[in-house]
Amino acid sequence: MTTGSPRGDEAPAGVARAQAREAKEALGADLADEPGVCGLGLGRADDGGWVVVVNVACVEVGSRIPSRVGATPVLTRVTGTIRAAGEPGRATTCGNSDA
Repeated sequence: MTTGSPRGDEAPAGVARAQAREAKEALGADLADEPGVCGLGLGRADDGGWVVVVNVACVEVGSRIPSRVGATPVLTRVTGTIRAAGEPGRATTCGNSDA
């Protein structure tokens, strides 16, 4: 019997990494034109499974993000406006005029 922490795609419970990736792709397609969505990624849940992480510019945008895609949980993080370094004119905002 092997013990220790999970690695790679091995999750002791919850959603497998491959399933979370599929959910991320589907959610990304749905949110592609959603103002205020700054990025998507994968993260680990408390149960060791995988979640989709959605970074948003403000709470109002976060309230429009689903809490699940199929069986995959979605975690929303308010990151604020994200700008590329050296490009002050390019920004993802929540309808304010700081861009």
